[in-house]
Amino acid sequence: MLKQLFVGIEGGATCSKLVVLSGRTGRILCRKHGGPTNPWLSFDSTIKNIRSLVDSARMNFGQQESFRNTRFQGLGLTLSGVDSHQIQRKILDSLCMKGNKCLANEYHLASDTLGPLETAFGPRQAGCVLISGTGSCARMISKAGKLYRAGGWGHILSDEGSAYHTSLKLIRLIIQRIEHRGSEHIGTRKYDISTLKDLMFRYFKISSIKEFMPLFYSTFNKSNIAGFTKEIAQAANNNDPLAQYCFTRAGYYLASLLKSVYRQYLEDNPKPRSLNLLGVGSMWKSWEYISPNFVNNLDNIPFTFHTLKDTSAIGAASFVARKVGIEIPLNRKQLVNIIYKN
Repeated sequence: MLKQLFVGIEGGATCSKLVVLSGRTGRILCRKHGGPTNPWLSFDSTIKNIRSLVDSARMNFGQQESFRNTRFQGLGLTLSGVDSHQIQRKILDSLCMKGNKCLANEYHLASDTLGPLETAFGPRQAGCVLISGTGSCARMISKAGKLYRAGGWGHILSDEGSAYHTSLKLIRLIIQRIEHRGSEHIGTRKYDISTLKDLMFRYFKISSIKEFMPLFYSTFNKSNIAGFTKEIAQAANNNDPLAQYCFTRAGYYLASLLKSVYRQYLEDNPKPRSLNLLGVGSMWKSWEYISPNFVNNLDNIPFTFHTLKDTSAIGAASFVARKVGIEIPLNRKQLVNIIYKN
């Protein structure tokens, strides 16, 4: 066994990140990147990608075959799409079913919302994580460990304020304007669409809106649609008013998610002096455009807004170490940036 070595994996619908932490010092001894590990996209690929990541990390600690068959002391996984106990059990059973290829002596599996909270704030700390990447969701945890949730139901039922949702709404708007149908948002009629329309055609490698049909049906790829938001963000930075509006609107949806979990939390807990809020996901890189509408729609909720400096895989490793009685020494103040405080 690779004693005092704990693996953490942050897994999402687009990619996954792995770290190996020393249980004694908290130092990161190894980093790896891999494919998506959301079981709802492909369960078999999720298991394959987890195994591939851990095997790749294990090779950092020796080339001999005996090392390849040696287990880490713990493997912590915080993955998107694993809120139910049934899917968690299925993943853990699949990872351990091949005898000597079992990856670790101990496992801990939790949703991708808990890894960031553990990384930023540690155990027994109340806090809220607002994820806005490919998808979106809000999760809040009390000091007693009770979890409150809003969103996270996927791109058909929710994902408001996410990169996918932002791209989709802009694509709809451009199609409506091309067809002279106006738009579903009256306030957007004043904006010129020409820059973003050209970016859209270039990004999706199409020459007419008719070519969107396979992209949303026969060859649909959620991450590909969400990726268009990077182009929107670049246009916003280049002062395109419609692009900036896209992020302003996302701020409203994200504020709604936060208010939902906050109201649930207050049913069981006193009002916090300042809510520890953690923003995770690529959308928060556009905080400059999101923040005005986000803050103005929070109904005066007191909060301190943080972002992570490093991967939430650190929290995943910390979870599994604690499960075997080891508290990895982490300086959490060095793991976060404070972006805003009201």
